[in-house]
Amino acid sequence: MFESKPIRLKHLFHHETKREVFIKFVILFIILFIYTGSLTWKYGMENGGHLAAIIWSFFVVCTPVAEAGLVIDLPMRLIFGMRMLYSEFIVYFIAVLINVFSLVFRPEIYDSLFLTKLFRQILLHPYPYWIIILIATTGSFLSVLFADELLDYIKHRHCIFHHQHRLKHQIIVTLFIFVFIVLAYGFVMKEFNISVDSAAGANLLF
Repeated sequence: MFESKPIRLKHLFHHETKREVFIKFVILFIILFIYTGSLTWKYGMENGGHLAAIIWSFFVVCTPVAEAGLVIDLPMRLIFGMRMLYSEFIVYFIAVLINVFSLVFRPEIYDSLFLTKLFRQILLHPYPYWIIILIATTGSFLSVLFADELLDYIKHRHCIFHHQHRLKHQIIVTLFIFVFIVLAYGFVMKEFNISVDSAAGANLLF
């Protein structure tokens, strides 16, 4: 399972499993390109690119799927034959490096968007927010194993590991959504200075 199988470019179109990964890659690349362009248009080249990098790192570190890292994982699998399981460590290293640099040299950049404000809160407050990162990382690496298996085989029916562990991943994703909503709700209440009484008065549902 941990041995890479060679992939040719034509396989991405002819094999149903590899085609699924490739389609995800193309969609994510287009979304990233458009979003980076919109941020650059609004905030300028330097700030827009920086914000896009931070938001990309947010989806790498704080979501239980490996799609954000796919824009790096798939090219590395094609060019170097490196399994996504290993290249994902490089993806995480890049994501961490982006935020270490940002927090040390440009902490004010996080004030630009609500999502980056939330991300800074998560990064700077290990308790309780790093539980989000822990659950997300578990889900991400499990989904990376799924993606590796898709690239190893031709038909979906051959992906035994995915069939055996898909339910576990769904449970992790559900748990992540619940925890993320609870902690994000608390952040929103604090960010907008909303008390529990006033929130109830405004019919805000938990």
